[in-house]
Amino acid sequence: MRSEDIAIPATMLRRMTFENFDPKGARSSTPNQRESLSMALDAARSFAEQPELCLFLDGPTGVGKTHLAIAIAGWQSQLDVEIKFWVVSDLLDYLRHAYSRSSDSEFYTIFNATRNTELLILDDFAAPTMTDWALERLYQLIAHRLDRMLPTVITSQYILWRGADNSHWSPLEGRLYWESIRSRLNDSSVVTERLMAAPDYRNRGA
Repeated sequence: MRSEDIAIPATMLRRMTFENFDPKGARSSTPNQRESLSMALDAARSFAEQPELCLFLDGPTGVGKTHLAIAIAGWQSQLDVEIKFWVVSDLLDYLRHAYSRSSDSEFYTIFNATRNTELLILDDFAAPTMTDWALERLYQLIAHRLDRMLPTVITSQYILWRGADNSHWSPLEGRLYWESIRSRLNDSSVVTERLMAAPDYRNRGA
């Protein structure tokens, strides 16, 4: 499969590989932080070799979440797997645009192709500012894939498991579809979560 077939620039596929991911992170990383990067790398490699269920990579900006997601795509693209990669905000904007033009055919073509692809990568999942319409589409997408156990990779700056600092999710409390989304993503029998708790991956000198 060619890189253009999975909508990921060839430069990203060449640069963001498992071999190019450095689990040592920034110079200021502690042993525990480096261990979190190593565990995420191991989980991503395992998923790439045998993709099943859902891998959720969370952690602050710049720790390599997208890097590992692209590395999974690069590995799977060699096996002729159908892959779709979307930044979540871009996907929702695209769907909203098609929906607002009353183009049912375009909307459902995009939506169904996304939720039924062999491997789906949703990058930068950040729900607090989403509209109810967007949350409903996101719920439909996630529920469809998890119920059918379709391989899915999700990256997010925000930690989902309860007990962490969840203040960033407070705008969503009581919002329709949010608790259903969060409940599904917190199901450890379906979703493997790896927290990448380290300093900014790009700031090597820090």
